[in-house]
Amino acid sequence: MRLYLLAATVVLVTVSPCLGHPEPNLLKNAGFEEVAEQDWADHWEIWPEQLPEAGAVSVDNQVAHSGQRSVRLTHHSPNSYTRAQQRIAVEPDTRYLFTFWIKASNLELGEGGNGARLYITVPGGGDKSIGAGSGTFDWQQVRLGPFNSGKATRFTVLCYLHRATGTVWFDDLAALKVTPAMEAEEKGDRARQRFQADLALATEAAQSATDSEALADLTGISLTGEQAEFPVAVDHRAGPPYFPLHTQVFQAMARLNARRLPETKKLAVWVSNPFEPLPVLGLVPARRPMKAEVLMGRNEREQVAVTLCNLTDKPLRVRVNLELFSGERAPRATLREVVHVVGYRCRMIADGLPRLKVGHSGAYLILPPGLFKQIWLDIHSDNVSPGNYPAALTIRPAGGSQIVVPIAARVLPVTFPEDVPIVTWGYSYQHWPLIANRWEQAAADLAGHHINAYCWPEKWYLPFPEFDDSGNLLPLDWSKFDAGLASHCNIKWLLLWPQFDKEDRLQLKQNLEVGSEEWERKFIIWFRALIAGLRERGFGYDRVAWYLVDEPCSSSKVNAVVTTGSTIKKADPQALIMENPYHACRWEFVEKMAPVVDVWCPHLRWAVAEGDRVEFFRENSKILWSYQVLGKRGAFALYRLSFWRCWSEGITGQGFWDYADCGGSNWDPYDSERGDWAVIYDGDPDELIPSKRWEAWREGVEDYTYLWMLREALAQGQGTATDRRAAQKLLERVPTEVVAPGTPHTEEAVARGTSQVLERARREILEALVRLNVR
Repeated sequence: MRLYLLAATVVLVTVSPCLGHPEPNLLKNAGFEEVAEQDWADHWEIWPEQLPEAGAVSVDNQVAHSGQRSVRLTHHSPNSYTRAQQRIAVEPDTRYLFTFWIKASNLELGEGGNGARLYITVPGGGDKSIGAGSGTFDWQQVRLGPFNSGKATRFTVLCYLHRATGTVWFDDLAALKVTPAMEAEEKGDRARQRFQADLALATEAAQSATDSEALADLTGISLTGEQAEFPVAVDHRAGPPYFPLHTQVFQAMARLNARRLPETKKLAVWVSNPFEPLPVLGLVPARRPMKAEVLMGRNEREQVAVTLCNLTDKPLRVRVNLELFSGERAPRATLREVVHVVGYRCRMIADGLPRLKVGHSGAYLILPPGLFKQIWLDIHSDNVSPGNYPAALTIRPAGGSQIVVPIAARVLPVTFPEDVPIVTWGYSYQHWPLIANRWEQAAADLAGHHINAYCWPEKWYLPFPEFDDSGNLLPLDWSKFDAGLASHCNIKWLLLWPQFDKEDRLQLKQNLEVGSEEWERKFIIWFRALIAGLRERGFGYDRVAWYLVDEPCSSSKVNAVVTTGSTIKKADPQALIMENPYHACRWEFVEKMAPVVDVWCPHLRWAVAEGDRVEFFRENSKILWSYQVLGKRGAFALYRLSFWRCWSEGITGQGFWDYADCGGSNWDPYDSERGDWAVIYDGDPDELIPSKRWEAWREGVEDYTYLWMLREALAQGQGTATDRRAAQKLLERVPTEVVAPGTPHTEEAVARGTSQVLERARREILEALVRLNVR
């Protein structure tokens, strides 16, 4: 998967005041007001010089964000791509920020289209871009960056319309060198936006509760915020609220909820679905379940989430104790807290799961006023005897009465298998800073989340060939490969990635003419040696997929797949070739690669968006896998539900970007230009701190496995005829109840109650396995 990601940062309707700082705009004629001959804007170029019949690039004298003019790009064909562009000089190792205003009419993406984008080309790689959506919308301001120029001394700035129909206007662009003053203002503005977002949530809650006192409080806080200076540094690891004025919003919500719940002293407590979204604040529900029930097989994990809300004006120390499960070989449990972090598009997501702090009197947490906070109980049933295991979670706020949450855990006589029936990977590159010095922990963590396949780039593992003067292959150096094997756990499959989209790799690092007779001969000799070496190490055809290039979405990548893939077929027809197209891959590219691809691994949501697309991959695959690019969002919808989608579509493998890649600390999305995609967090020397997303992934694998176990039991004729008939109907019914076939799952699925439907389905499947005597 990617070693870096192309598009980054956030679309903002409002932009930091720092953009008004008197720094020179590096773009000339940034508002397209200066028009020379042929009615075209000075300092800008049209590309391509010969525009397609169905495309037009022009200066619009009737539509503008400011001044009199803008640039207009119009397409009538979804295959067109046009742009207005300007080259600018930049300084190496310097941060730059880009902003622009954009307006659109009937903008619709075509196959593999990226739509309307500001695109910055960077010599040597690392291009940046950001889109602005589709449809029809009025002027909105968008920003890209800041990001570092690296070694570059020039950028090309593109107002780009790519493979889409409709019209888009660009105006008032800015390319700014970021100064320390701008950086400080930007950080302060981020704090302002967080404050405003949570103020809006609180105001909506107060309006819903028709609480005039809370509305008056919040109006006063809002007026203070209009004149306030906001902090340039906040502690993201601790979670919200981040600063005193922000805390006042949460205090107002605490008072509001206290007035609504006069019988509740200090602390409201209720049991929640672990994977449903948890807002930072809101109205405490009138109905608050106080008992948790857990149904599980042996050798698996389940979760309990208990939500707390401090109804006082001050931080509240809350002591937490789990009266352990009793009985022979009883389950064990880990107590954690849920920390809100900044996620996708600056939304808050309840995600981090550090273990609870432990003091002289036991585990505890400090609960700010008004914040919705969860205690997370991770229950392990390793080698547990089947039976019922009651427990109690006791919660005691300082100066308050003890609150008891009963927990009823039932372990069924169904054993979760050591080897899961689906291939899973998380692009877990060993060199990433988050895990580079903690690989032993990472390897165990990956195995504990049912990861059984690993993507191995050439850069670290795959031995490339060397030949003597007579053209004979010298012995391959397998040392890095063997060291990698020794350091990984639970390897079922290897996805070997030679990175043939890079010219030196395509030339076998021999400066050979690709496609020549010599290149083909040496390629075949080398590849056969690789196959033999892999077989010696226990990796036959059923455990290796050749991942020739990543995300083949350009002519050069597709040609590399076809050239090397056809040569691999000559060398060894049994070798499996894997490719992972996504929405930017034109369908003609897919069809061109099809003759050499054995394992299709399309992006999941793109593949299932249209039934005929996934049908094509299914019919043209020896093995059908999928992958996703995820990040900090949608623990339930995008991580867990995806396995139900895979089951419904006959997909037998799934990977995701990614396990451990982040710019600095995964707690802080602003401490680096690199996106934070990791599902683990730093901060605990004894473990890589998990996330809700990571636990949702594991639960999804376990859901898929229980579905598979039920199907296998039916195939083997286990149980009575009556139980088999009931189980068959269940197997046909529940996947379509959880996720309807032919439609993509979305984050909104949770709001439709899908999480409750899934839990009910899972319970029915486990009970059916018991009736069929699956042990």
